[in-house]
Amino acid sequence: MAKRPAPFNSDTVNDGKVAKDEGVYPGRGSYHLYHRIDGKLVAVSCLDITTKYLVSQYLMYDPDYAFLKLGVVSAVHELEYMAMIREQFNPDLQYYHLCDFSLSCPKLAYKMNYRPGFLICPRTNDLVSVDKAKPYLEELSKMRIAEKSSMESILQLADSISQDEMTEGELYALAFKEEADNFPFLYKNRQTLTLGDFTEKEPKIKFALAMIKNVGVQCFGGLVLELKFEDIKIDEEGQIIQEEEPKAEGSGGDGEGAGDQDQ
Repeated sequence: MAKRPAPFNSDTVNDGKVAKDEGVYPGRGSYHLYHRIDGKLVAVSCLDITTKYLVSQYLMYDPDYAFLKLGVVSAVHELEYMAMIREQFNPDLQYYHLCDFSLSCPKLAYKMNYRPGFLICPRTNDLVSVDKAKPYLEELSKMRIAEKSSMESILQLADSISQDEMTEGELYALAFKEEADNFPFLYKNRQTLTLGDFTEKEPKIKFALAMIKNVGVQCFGGLVLELKFEDIKIDEEGQIIQEEEPKAEGSGGDGEGAGDQDQ
C-alpha cells in the first residue's frame, strides 16, 4: 500500500487551540456533544449542524460503559437537542441524519431499527421509507462485488421516475460531457488548471461528471475541486510538463534484442 507523509505533526497539531463552551446553540458547523454521568465523561458525539439537518457523524464512548448501550442513549439525547433547536432557534431544522448505511455491516445496519426512518435514493435523491427500501437492499447485499460493479445503472429505490428516464443530474452530466476538459480545479492551493491538462484525464472527468449527477449543476458550480497529493511537474510559464512514455527495450534500432532471445 502506498504511503504518504501526514500533512501535520500529530504531536503539535493542537498547540495554541483553546477549548471553549460553544453555548446551547452555536449555529451551523461541526461540534462535539459531551455525554456525562455524574460529571464523568462517558461519550462524545460528533455532530454537523446545517439549516435542515442535524447529522450524527460518529460516537466515541468509554468501553466500561458499553452495557448502557450509549449509542442508543446518545441518539435519544441528540433527538432531544434537535427538537430544542427547532423550537427555540431554527424552525427549518427537519431531519436527524445518521449518515452512511450498509445492511451487511453490523455497525451500520442498526440504523434500520429507528422508526420512522428514510433512506435517500442514490439515483433520484428522493426519500424512501426504510420498510419499502429493505427488500431491495437485502437483494443487493447478497450480490458479489463483481456483480454490483457490472450493474449498468446506479441502484434506484424511489419510483418517482422509471429506469429508462433520466434524472435532472444525469441530463446535466450528459450536456456537460463535451465541456469536461475545461472544468477548473485548484492544484496544491496555488494554481488553477483544467482537467484537460492531464494525459490520464478520464478518471478525473468521470469523477467530475458523477459529482454533477449527485449534487446538481448549481451546487457543483459553487464547489472548488482541489488536487493535493498527485505530483505534477509545471514549467516556468505555469504549463504542465507531459512526460514521454519510456520506449520498450529492443524495439526499433538495429534489430538486436528480440532476435538474440530467440537464439
